[in-house]
Amino acid sequence: MSSLRMPWTTTGTASMQAESRILNFDYCGNCHGKCRACLLSEEERKRDVPFLNQKQLGAAVTAAARLLPRSEFLAIGVGRGNTLTLRENSVDDIAFLASRVRDELTFDRGILEVSTSLVGRLEDQIERANEIEARVEETSGLETRFVVVINPALSSEGYWRLLCDFFEAMEQRRSPHSEAPGDIAVVNLSADTLPEPSAFAHRMAGWHFPVNVAWVGGVDEGVAGWNAIDQVGRWFADFYEESVRLGLDCSLVSRAQNALVASESGGGLSTLQDMADAVSESLVFVDHVGRVHRGAFTLLGDMDPMRFPLGGKEVSVAPMLRNRSCRACPYLAACVHAGGAHLFTANALAMEGSSPVCMTGLKPVFEKADLY
Repeated sequence: MSSLRMPWTTTGTASMQAESRILNFDYCGNCHGKCRACLLSEEERKRDVPFLNQKQLGAAVTAAARLLPRSEFLAIGVGRGNTLTLRENSVDDIAFLASRVRDELTFDRGILEVSTSLVGRLEDQIERANEIEARVEETSGLETRFVVVINPALSSEGYWRLLCDFFEAMEQRRSPHSEAPGDIAVVNLSADTLPEPSAFAHRMAGWHFPVNVAWVGGVDEGVAGWNAIDQVGRWFADFYEESVRLGLDCSLVSRAQNALVASESGGGLSTLQDMADAVSESLVFVDHVGRVHRGAFTLLGDMDPMRFPLGGKEVSVAPMLRNRSCRACPYLAACVHAGGAHLFTANALAMEGSSPVCMTGLKPVFEKADLY
Protein backbone atom coordinates (compact mmCIF):
# COMPACT_ATOMS: atom_id res chain seq x y z
CA MET A 1 0.00 0.00 0.00
CA SER A 2 1.39 3.30 -0.93
CA SER A 3 -0.85 5.37 1.32
CA LEU A 4 0.90 8.60 -0.04
CA ARG A 5 1.41 11.87 1.83
CA MET A 6 -0.78 14.87 1.24
CA PRO A 7 -0.59 18.28 2.90
CA TRP A 8 -3.55 19.16 5.09
CA THR A 9 -4.52 22.74 5.81
CA THR A 10 -6.18 23.93 9.00
CA THR A 11 -9.04 25.61 7.19
CA GLY A 12 -11.24 22.58 6.65
CA THR A 13 -11.63 19.74 4.20
CA ALA A 14 -13.06 21.78 1.35
CA SER A 15 -10.17 24.23 1.40
CA MET A 16 -7.62 21.44 1.63
CA GLN A 17 -9.02 19.79 -1.46
CA ALA A 18 -8.95 23.02 -3.45
CA GLU A 19 -5.21 23.37 -2.76
CA SER A 20 -3.73 19.86 -2.86
CA ARG A 21 -4.49 16.76 -4.88
CA ILE A 22 -3.20 13.23 -5.38
CA LEU A 23 -2.96 11.11 -8.53
CA ASN A 24 -2.03 7.50 -7.71
CA PHE A 25 -0.99 4.85 -10.24
CA ASP A 26 -1.29 1.14 -9.40
CA TYR A 27 1.68 0.63 -11.71
CA CYS A 28 4.07 -1.81 -10.10
CA GLY A 29 2.74 -5.00 -8.49
CA ASN A 30 6.14 -6.51 -7.72
CA CYS A 31 7.23 -7.08 -4.11
CA HIS A 32 8.90 -9.89 -2.19
CA GLY A 33 7.88 -8.53 1.18
CA LYS A 34 5.47 -10.29 3.52
CA CYS A 35 3.30 -7.57 5.09
CA ARG A 36 0.18 -9.18 6.58
CA ALA A 37 -2.11 -6.39 5.37
CA CYS A 38 -0.75 -6.22 1.81
CA LEU A 39 -3.37 -5.55 -0.87
CA LEU A 40 -1.38 -7.35 -3.57
CA SER A 41 -2.06 -11.01 -4.21
CA GLU A 42 0.75 -13.55 -3.98
CA GLU A 43 0.72 -13.89 -7.76
CA GLU A 44 0.95 -10.12 -8.25
CA ARG A 45 3.88 -9.84 -5.84
CA LYS A 46 5.88 -12.33 -7.93
CA ARG A 47 5.73 -10.16 -11.06
CA ASP A 48 8.89 -8.56 -12.43
CA VAL A 49 7.08 -6.50 -15.05
CA PRO A 50 4.70 -3.66 -14.18
CA PHE A 51 0.91 -3.75 -14.50
CA LEU A 52 0.77 -0.73 -16.85
CA ASN A 53 2.64 0.10 -20.06
CA GLN A 54 3.32 3.54 -21.51
CA LYS A 55 0.23 3.50 -23.71
CA GLN A 56 -1.97 2.82 -20.68
CA LEU A 57 -0.13 5.41 -18.59
CA GLY A 58 -0.55 8.11 -21.23
CA ALA A 59 -4.26 7.40 -21.67
CA ALA A 60 -4.76 7.41 -17.91
CA VAL A 61 -3.08 10.79 -17.48
CA THR A 62 -5.37 12.28 -20.12
CA ALA A 63 -8.44 10.85 -18.40
CA ALA A 64 -7.25 11.93 -14.94
CA ALA A 65 -6.75 15.50 -16.14
CA ARG A 66 -10.53 15.74 -16.57
CA LEU A 67 -11.04 14.87 -12.88
CA LEU A 68 -8.25 17.02 -11.43
CA PRO A 69 -8.56 20.77 -11.94
CA ARG A 70 -5.70 23.12 -11.20
CA SER A 71 -4.02 22.59 -7.82
CA GLU A 72 -1.30 24.28 -5.83
CA PHE A 73 0.29 20.94 -4.97
CA LEU A 74 0.06 17.61 -6.80
CA ALA A 75 1.44 14.33 -5.47
CA ILE A 76 1.89 11.72 -8.20
CA GLY A 77 2.05 8.28 -6.60
CA VAL A 78 3.79 5.45 -8.45
CA GLY A 79 3.09 2.12 -6.70
CA ARG A 80 1.91 -0.36 -5.53
CA GLY A 81 4.82 -2.60 -4.44
CA ASN A 82 8.60 -2.41 -4.76
CA THR A 83 9.15 -0.27 -7.84
CA LEU A 84 12.92 -0.35 -7.34
CA THR A 85 13.20 -4.06 -8.22
CA LEU A 86 11.28 -3.97 -11.51
CA ARG A 87 13.12 -4.49 -14.78
CA GLU A 88 15.31 -1.61 -15.94
CA ASN A 89 12.87 -0.36 -18.60
CA SER A 90 10.56 0.70 -15.77
CA VAL A 91 12.76 3.80 -15.46
CA ASP A 92 11.65 4.77 -18.98
CA ASP A 93 8.01 4.26 -17.96
CA ILE A 94 8.32 6.42 -14.86
CA ALA A 95 10.11 9.21 -16.72
CA PHE A 96 7.46 9.05 -19.45
CA LEU A 97 4.70 9.26 -16.85
CA ALA A 98 6.27 12.27 -15.14
CA SER A 99 6.61 14.07 -18.47
CA ARG A 100 2.97 13.43 -19.43
CA VAL A 101 1.75 14.63 -16.05
CA ARG A 102 3.83 17.78 -16.36
CA ASP A 103 2.38 18.44 -19.84
CA GLU A 104 -1.28 17.63 -19.22
CA LEU A 105 -2.08 18.60 -15.62
CA THR A 106 -1.97 22.09 -14.14
CA PHE A 107 -0.28 22.57 -10.77
CA ASP A 108 2.16 24.91 -9.08
CA ARG A 109 4.26 22.26 -7.35
CA GLY A 110 4.42 18.56 -8.01
CA ILE A 111 6.35 15.66 -6.54
CA LEU A 112 6.61 12.11 -7.86
CA GLU A 113 6.26 9.63 -4.98
CA VAL A 114 7.63 6.18 -5.84
CA SER A 115 6.87 3.19 -3.62
CA THR A 116 9.39 0.63 -2.38
CA SER A 117 9.66 -2.00 0.35
CA LEU A 118 13.47 -2.19 0.03
CA VAL A 119 13.24 -6.00 0.00
CA GLY A 120 16.24 -7.08 -2.05
CA ARG A 121 19.86 -5.97 -2.45
CA LEU A 122 20.06 -2.44 -1.07
CA GLU A 123 22.92 -1.24 -3.26
CA ASP A 124 21.01 -2.10 -6.43
CA GLN A 125 17.89 -0.30 -5.18
CA ILE A 126 19.83 2.83 -4.25
CA GLU A 127 21.33 2.83 -7.73
CA ARG A 128 17.88 2.42 -9.30
CA ALA A 129 16.45 5.19 -7.09
CA ASN A 130 19.21 7.56 -8.16
CA GLU A 131 18.55 6.70 -11.81
CA ILE A 132 14.82 7.37 -11.44
CA GLU A 133 15.42 10.72 -9.74
CA ALA A 134 17.84 11.84 -12.46
CA ARG A 135 15.63 10.77 -15.36
CA VAL A 136 12.46 12.30 -13.90
CA GLU A 137 14.20 15.61 -13.26
CA GLU A 138 15.63 15.59 -16.78
CA THR A 139 12.35 14.83 -18.55
CA SER A 140 9.86 16.76 -16.42
CA GLY A 141 11.65 18.95 -13.90
CA LEU A 142 9.76 17.21 -11.10
CA GLU A 143 11.42 16.10 -7.89
CA THR A 144 11.12 12.49 -6.77
CA ARG A 145 10.61 11.12 -3.29
CA PHE A 146 10.39 7.49 -2.23
CA VAL A 147 7.56 6.00 -0.19
CA VAL A 148 9.18 3.30 1.92
CA VAL A 149 6.69 0.74 3.21
CA ILE A 150 7.80 -0.51 6.62
CA ASN A 151 6.81 -3.92 7.94
CA PRO A 152 6.56 -3.39 11.74
CA ALA A 153 6.70 -7.14 12.32
CA LEU A 154 10.41 -6.95 11.45
CA SER A 155 12.40 -5.80 14.45
CA SER A 156 15.98 -6.84 13.71
CA GLU A 157 18.73 -4.24 13.88
CA GLY A 158 19.76 -5.21 10.36
CA TYR A 159 16.34 -4.33 8.93
CA TRP A 160 16.25 -0.93 10.60
CA ARG A 161 19.84 -0.22 9.60
CA LEU A 162 18.85 -0.95 5.99
CA LEU A 163 15.98 1.54 6.19
CA CYS A 164 18.20 4.26 7.64
CA ASP A 165 20.96 3.59 5.09
CA PHE A 166 18.47 4.13 2.25
CA PHE A 167 17.06 7.35 3.70
CA GLU A 168 20.59 8.68 4.30
CA ALA A 169 21.71 7.80 0.76
CA MET A 170 18.75 9.66 -0.74
CA GLU A 171 19.26 12.69 1.49
CA GLN A 172 22.95 12.96 0.55
CA ARG A 173 22.13 12.95 -3.16
CA ARG A 174 19.66 15.81 -3.02
CA SER A 175 20.27 19.51 -2.96
CA PRO A 176 20.29 20.97 0.56
CA HIS A 177 18.36 23.91 -0.91
CA SER A 178 15.39 21.79 -2.05
CA GLU A 179 12.03 23.00 -0.75
CA ALA A 180 10.56 19.52 -1.08
CA PRO A 181 10.33 17.33 2.03
CA GLY A 182 12.32 14.16 2.45
CA ASP A 183 11.15 10.67 1.66
CA ILE A 184 8.05 9.16 3.25
CA ALA A 185 7.83 6.20 5.63
CA VAL A 186 4.58 4.21 5.63
CA VAL A 187 3.97 1.84 8.52
CA ASN A 188 1.88 -1.04 7.16
CA LEU A 189 0.21 -2.29 10.34
CA SER A 190 -1.36 -5.65 11.07
CA ALA A 191 -3.43 -6.39 14.17
CA ASP A 192 -1.55 -9.56 15.12
CA THR A 193 1.97 -8.09 14.83
CA LEU A 194 1.60 -4.73 16.58
CA PRO A 195 4.96 -3.50 17.88
CA GLU A 196 5.37 -1.96 21.33
CA PRO A 197 4.41 1.69 20.61
CA SER A 198 7.14 3.48 22.57
CA ALA A 199 10.03 1.35 21.34
CA PHE A 200 8.69 1.51 17.79
CA ALA A 201 8.37 5.30 17.83
CA HIS A 202 11.91 5.60 19.20
CA ARG A 203 13.14 3.69 16.15
CA MET A 204 12.07 6.72 14.10
CA ALA A 205 13.12 9.47 16.48
CA GLY A 206 15.13 12.04 14.57
CA TRP A 207 13.54 11.28 11.19
CA HIS A 208 12.75 14.65 9.63
CA PHE A 209 10.22 13.45 7.09
CA PRO A 210 6.62 12.16 7.18
CA VAL A 211 5.79 8.92 8.98
CA ASN A 212 2.38 7.71 7.81
CA VAL A 213 0.37 4.94 9.45
CA ALA A 214 -1.63 2.73 7.07
CA TRP A 215 -4.24 0.21 8.17
CA VAL A 216 -7.73 -0.98 7.25
CA GLY A 217 -9.15 -3.83 9.31
CA GLY A 218 -11.20 -5.20 6.44
CA VAL A 219 -8.08 -6.27 4.51
CA ASP A 220 -5.87 -7.27 7.44
CA GLU A 221 -5.32 -11.02 7.76
CA GLY A 222 -4.48 -10.46 11.40
CA VAL A 223 -7.98 -9.27 12.32
CA ALA A 224 -9.98 -12.07 13.91
CA GLY A 225 -12.93 -9.95 15.05
CA TRP A 226 -14.06 -6.59 16.35
CA ASN A 227 -11.89 -6.85 19.45
CA ALA A 228 -8.84 -6.73 17.20
CA ILE A 229 -10.00 -3.38 15.80
CA ASP A 230 -10.38 -2.08 19.33
CA GLN A 231 -6.85 -3.28 20.09
CA VAL A 232 -5.45 -1.47 17.05
CA GLY A 233 -7.32 1.69 18.04
CA ARG A 234 -5.66 1.62 21.46
CA TRP A 235 -2.28 1.12 19.74
CA PHE A 236 -3.01 4.20 17.61
CA ALA A 237 -3.61 6.24 20.77
CA ASP A 238 -0.35 5.12 22.37
CA PHE A 239 1.65 5.72 19.19
CA TYR A 240 -0.02 9.14 18.81
CA GLU A 241 1.19 10.12 22.27
CA GLU A 242 4.73 8.91 21.58
CA SER A 243 4.80 10.71 18.22
CA VAL A 244 3.86 14.00 19.88
CA ARG A 245 6.44 13.51 22.61
CA LEU A 246 9.22 12.74 20.11
CA GLY A 247 8.19 15.35 17.57
CA LEU A 248 7.55 12.87 14.72
CA ASP A 249 5.88 14.22 11.59
CA CYS A 250 3.19 11.56 11.95
CA SER A 251 0.00 11.33 9.89
CA LEU A 252 -2.01 10.15 12.92
CA VAL A 253 -1.26 13.47 14.61
CA SER A 254 -1.58 15.95 11.75
CA ARG A 255 -4.62 14.41 10.09
CA ALA A 256 -6.54 13.83 13.31
CA GLN A 257 -5.95 17.38 14.50
CA ASN A 258 -7.02 18.83 11.17
CA ALA A 259 -10.13 16.64 11.05
CA LEU A 260 -11.13 17.94 14.47
CA VAL A 261 -10.70 21.55 13.32
CA ALA A 262 -12.61 20.87 10.10
CA SER A 263 -15.47 19.18 11.95
CA GLU A 264 -15.85 22.14 14.28
CA SER A 265 -15.88 24.72 11.49
CA GLY A 266 -17.88 22.57 9.07
CA GLY A 267 -15.33 23.24 6.35
CA GLY A 268 -18.10 24.63 4.17
CA LEU A 269 -19.89 21.26 4.21
CA SER A 270 -23.42 21.11 5.55
CA THR A 271 -24.07 17.38 6.07
CA LEU A 272 -22.17 14.28 7.08
CA GLN A 273 -22.76 12.81 3.62
CA ASP A 274 -21.18 15.93 2.07
CA MET A 275 -18.18 15.36 4.32
CA ALA A 276 -17.93 11.72 3.25
CA ASP A 277 -18.17 12.63 -0.43
CA ALA A 278 -15.53 15.35 -0.07
CA VAL A 279 -12.73 12.93 0.85
CA SER A 280 -12.90 11.58 -2.71
CA GLU A 281 -12.68 14.92 -4.49
CA SER A 282 -8.93 15.35 -4.07
CA LEU A 283 -7.76 11.82 -4.92
CA VAL A 284 -7.78 9.97 -8.25
CA PHE A 285 -6.59 6.40 -8.74
CA VAL A 286 -5.45 4.62 -11.87
CA ASP A 287 -5.87 0.92 -11.14
CA HIS A 288 -3.79 -2.03 -12.34
CA VAL A 289 -5.64 -2.31 -15.66
CA GLY A 290 -5.66 1.43 -16.37
CA ARG A 291 -9.16 2.35 -15.16
CA VAL A 292 -9.38 5.88 -13.79
CA HIS A 293 -11.66 6.66 -10.85
CA ARG A 294 -11.84 8.60 -7.62
CA GLY A 295 -10.40 7.17 -4.43
CA ALA A 296 -10.71 8.20 -0.80
CA PHE A 297 -8.12 10.10 1.22
CA THR A 298 -8.42 8.84 4.80
CA LEU A 299 -6.56 9.31 8.05
CA LEU A 300 -5.22 5.77 7.63
CA GLY A 301 -4.10 6.05 4.01
CA ASP A 302 -5.33 6.32 0.43
CA MET A 303 -8.12 3.91 -0.49
CA ASP A 304 -8.69 2.60 -4.00
CA PRO A 305 -12.27 1.25 -4.27
CA MET A 306 -11.02 -1.38 -6.73
CA ARG A 307 -8.65 -2.77 -4.12
CA PHE A 308 -10.68 -2.25 -0.95
CA PRO A 309 -14.06 -3.95 -0.32
CA LEU A 310 -16.19 -0.79 -0.45
CA GLY A 311 -19.26 -2.41 -1.92
CA GLY A 312 -19.70 -0.08 -4.88
CA LYS A 313 -18.75 3.40 -6.00
CA GLU A 314 -20.77 5.38 -3.47
CA VAL A 315 -20.11 5.22 0.26
CA SER A 316 -23.01 6.25 2.48
CA VAL A 317 -22.87 7.48 6.07
CA ALA A 318 -26.28 5.91 6.75
CA PRO A 319 -24.86 2.65 8.19
CA MET A 320 -22.74 4.69 10.62
CA LEU A 321 -25.82 6.59 11.76
CA ARG A 322 -27.60 3.29 12.41
CA ASN A 323 -24.66 1.97 14.43
CA ARG A 324 -25.03 2.53 18.15
CA SER A 325 -21.35 3.18 18.89
CA CYS A 326 -21.05 5.66 15.99
CA ARG A 327 -24.27 7.49 16.86
CA ALA A 328 -23.11 8.07 20.42
CA CYS A 329 -19.58 9.08 19.46
CA PRO A 330 -18.70 12.77 20.02
CA TYR A 331 -16.16 12.52 17.19
CA LEU A 332 -18.52 11.31 14.48
CA ALA A 333 -18.12 14.42 12.30
CA ALA A 334 -14.34 14.41 12.67
CA CYS A 335 -14.28 10.71 11.80
CA VAL A 336 -16.29 11.26 8.62
CA HIS A 337 -14.04 14.21 7.68
CA ALA A 338 -11.08 11.84 8.04
CA GLY A 339 -12.54 9.19 5.73
CA GLY A 340 -14.26 7.25 8.49
CA ALA A 341 -17.28 6.33 6.36
CA HIS A 342 -14.98 4.54 3.90
CA LEU A 343 -13.05 2.79 6.69
CA PHE A 344 -16.32 1.80 8.39
CA THR A 345 -17.72 0.36 5.14
CA ALA A 346 -14.58 -1.66 4.36
CA ASN A 347 -14.47 -3.12 7.87
CA ALA A 348 -18.21 -3.82 8.09
CA LEU A 349 -18.27 -5.65 4.75
CA ALA A 350 -15.35 -7.86 5.76
CA MET A 351 -16.67 -8.93 9.17
CA GLU A 352 -19.93 -10.31 10.46
CA GLY A 353 -22.24 -8.75 12.97
CA SER A 354 -22.39 -5.36 14.62
CA SER A 355 -19.62 -4.05 16.84
CA PRO A 356 -19.90 -2.69 20.37
CA VAL A 357 -16.60 -0.83 19.82
CA CYS A 358 -15.45 1.81 17.35
CA MET A 359 -15.58 0.16 13.93
CA THR A 360 -12.87 2.33 12.37
CA GLY A 361 -10.33 2.34 15.17
CA LEU A 362 -10.22 6.14 15.10
CA LYS A 363 -12.06 7.12 18.28
CA PRO A 364 -9.00 6.63 20.52
CA VAL A 365 -7.00 8.80 18.09
CA PHE A 366 -9.47 11.68 18.34
CA GLU A 367 -9.57 11.34 22.11
CA LYS A 368 -5.81 11.88 22.17
CA ALA A 369 -5.97 14.69 19.61
CA ASP A 370 -8.54 16.45 21.80
CA LEU A 371 -5.96 16.62 24.59
CA TYR A 372 -3.30 18.42 22.55
